[in-house]
Amino acid sequence: MNPKPGALTAVQVILFVMSGIAGLALLLALVGVSAVSSGQLESATGVSPGAFWLLMLVALATTVFYVYVAATVGRGGHRTRTLVRVVVGVGVTSALINMLTGESGIVGLVLMVVVLILNEGESARRWYEETEHPTR
Repeated sequence: MNPKPGALTAVQVILFVMSGIAGLALLLALVGVSAVSSGQLESATGVSPGAFWLLMLVALATTVFYVYVAATVGRGGHRTRTLVRVVVGVGVTSALINMLTGESGIVGLVLMVVVLILNEGESARRWYEETEHPTR
Protein backbone atom coordinates (compact mmCIF):
# COMPACT_ATOMS: atom_id res chain seq x y z
CA MET A 1 0.00 0.00 0.00
CA ASN A 2 1.25 3.47 -0.88
CA PRO A 3 1.77 6.07 1.84
CA LYS A 4 -0.88 8.70 2.42
CA PRO A 5 -0.65 11.46 -0.23
CA GLY A 6 0.54 14.90 0.77
CA ALA A 7 -2.83 16.33 -0.22
CA LEU A 8 -4.52 14.33 2.54
CA THR A 9 -1.85 15.33 5.04
CA ALA A 10 -2.71 18.93 4.13
CA VAL A 11 -6.40 18.15 4.72
CA GLN A 12 -5.54 16.83 8.18
CA VAL A 13 -3.46 19.90 9.02
CA ILE A 14 -6.17 22.29 7.84
CA LEU A 15 -8.83 20.50 9.89
CA PHE A 16 -6.66 20.34 13.02
CA VAL A 17 -5.75 24.03 12.74
CA MET A 18 -9.39 25.03 12.19
CA SER A 19 -10.39 22.89 15.19
CA GLY A 20 -7.72 24.49 17.36
CA ILE A 21 -8.84 27.98 16.43
CA ALA A 22 -12.48 27.05 17.04
CA GLY A 23 -11.57 25.53 20.41
CA LEU A 24 -9.77 28.70 21.44
CA ALA A 25 -12.73 30.80 20.32
CA LEU A 26 -15.09 28.63 22.37
CA LEU A 27 -12.84 28.91 25.41
CA LEU A 28 -12.65 32.69 25.07
CA ALA A 29 -16.43 32.87 24.67
CA LEU A 30 -16.89 30.86 27.86
CA VAL A 31 -14.51 33.13 29.75
CA GLY A 32 -16.34 36.19 28.42
CA VAL A 33 -19.78 34.82 29.26
CA SER A 34 -18.74 34.04 32.82
CA ALA A 35 -18.13 37.76 33.41
CA VAL A 36 -21.59 39.01 32.33
CA SER A 37 -25.16 38.63 33.50
CA SER A 38 -27.94 37.05 31.43
CA GLY A 39 -29.32 40.47 30.52
CA GLN A 40 -25.93 41.70 29.38
CA LEU A 41 -25.42 38.52 27.38
CA GLU A 42 -28.74 38.96 25.61
CA SER A 43 -28.12 42.62 24.79
CA ALA A 44 -24.57 41.92 23.57
CA THR A 45 -25.40 38.90 21.39
CA GLY A 46 -28.99 39.58 20.41
CA VAL A 47 -30.08 36.08 21.43
CA SER A 48 -31.48 34.66 24.64
CA PRO A 49 -29.13 32.88 27.02
CA GLY A 50 -30.74 29.55 26.13
CA ALA A 51 -30.19 30.09 22.42
CA PHE A 52 -26.62 31.20 23.12
CA TRP A 53 -25.84 28.00 25.01
CA LEU A 54 -27.48 25.92 22.28
CA LEU A 55 -25.27 27.60 19.68
CA MET A 56 -22.24 26.98 21.90
CA LEU A 57 -23.13 23.27 22.09
CA VAL A 58 -23.50 23.10 18.30
CA ALA A 59 -20.13 24.81 17.88
CA LEU A 60 -18.52 22.41 20.35
CA ALA A 61 -20.04 19.37 18.62
CA THR A 62 -18.86 20.65 15.24
CA THR A 63 -15.35 21.21 16.57
CA VAL A 64 -15.20 17.72 18.07
CA PHE A 65 -16.44 16.27 14.76
CA TYR A 66 -13.71 18.14 12.84
CA VAL A 67 -11.06 16.75 15.21
CA TYR A 68 -12.45 13.23 14.82
CA VAL A 69 -12.45 13.43 11.02
CA ALA A 70 -8.95 14.93 10.94
CA ALA A 71 -7.70 12.11 13.17
CA THR A 72 -9.29 9.42 10.99
CA VAL A 73 -8.08 10.65 7.59
CA GLY A 74 -5.02 8.44 8.00
CA ARG A 75 -7.20 5.31 7.99
CA GLY A 76 -8.39 5.84 4.46
CA GLY A 77 -11.32 4.08 2.86
CA HIS A 78 -14.62 5.31 1.47
CA ARG A 79 -16.05 6.09 4.92
CA THR A 80 -13.25 8.53 5.68
CA ARG A 81 -13.60 10.20 2.30
CA THR A 82 -17.32 10.61 2.94
CA LEU A 83 -16.66 12.07 6.39
CA VAL A 84 -14.36 14.69 4.87
CA ARG A 85 -17.11 15.53 2.39
CA VAL A 86 -19.55 15.96 5.29
CA VAL A 87 -17.08 18.30 7.02
CA VAL A 88 -16.87 20.33 3.82
CA GLY A 89 -20.67 20.52 3.63
CA VAL A 90 -20.94 21.64 7.25
CA GLY A 91 -18.11 24.14 6.79
CA VAL A 92 -19.57 25.65 3.62
CA THR A 93 -23.00 25.92 5.22
CA SER A 94 -21.52 27.59 8.28
CA ALA A 95 -19.50 30.03 6.18
CA LEU A 96 -22.53 30.94 4.07
CA ILE A 97 -24.68 31.50 7.17
CA ASN A 98 -21.93 33.73 8.59
CA MET A 99 -21.77 35.75 5.38
CA LEU A 100 -25.56 36.08 5.18
CA THR A 101 -25.69 37.40 8.75
CA GLY A 102 -23.02 40.01 8.08
CA GLU A 103 -20.09 38.15 9.59
CA SER A 104 -16.89 37.29 7.78
CA GLY A 105 -17.03 33.73 6.47
CA ILE A 106 -14.86 33.99 3.38
CA VAL A 107 -11.77 32.41 4.97
CA GLY A 108 -13.77 29.40 6.15
CA LEU A 109 -15.39 29.08 2.74
CA VAL A 110 -12.03 29.20 0.94
CA LEU A 111 -10.52 26.64 3.34
CA MET A 112 -13.43 24.27 2.79
CA VAL A 113 -13.07 24.56 -0.99
CA VAL A 114 -9.35 23.80 -0.65
CA VAL A 115 -10.14 20.77 1.54
CA LEU A 116 -12.66 19.54 -1.03
CA ILE A 117 -10.21 19.95 -3.92
CA LEU A 118 -7.46 18.12 -2.02
CA ASN A 119 -9.83 15.36 -0.90
CA GLU A 120 -11.19 14.78 -4.40
CA GLY A 121 -7.86 14.83 -6.24
CA GLU A 122 -6.56 11.87 -8.21
CA SER A 123 -3.87 10.83 -5.71
CA ALA A 124 -6.35 11.00 -2.83
CA ARG A 125 -8.94 9.00 -4.80
CA ARG A 126 -6.41 6.27 -5.59
CA TRP A 127 -5.24 6.11 -1.99
CA TYR A 128 -8.81 5.89 -0.66
CA GLU A 129 -9.45 3.02 -3.09
CA GLU A 130 -6.27 1.22 -2.03
CA THR A 131 -7.09 1.55 1.65
CA GLU A 132 -10.67 0.42 1.12
CA HIS A 133 -9.56 -2.80 -0.55
CA PRO A 134 -5.92 -3.43 0.38
CA THR A 135 -4.16 -6.15 -1.55
CA ARG A 136 -2.66 -8.79 0.64
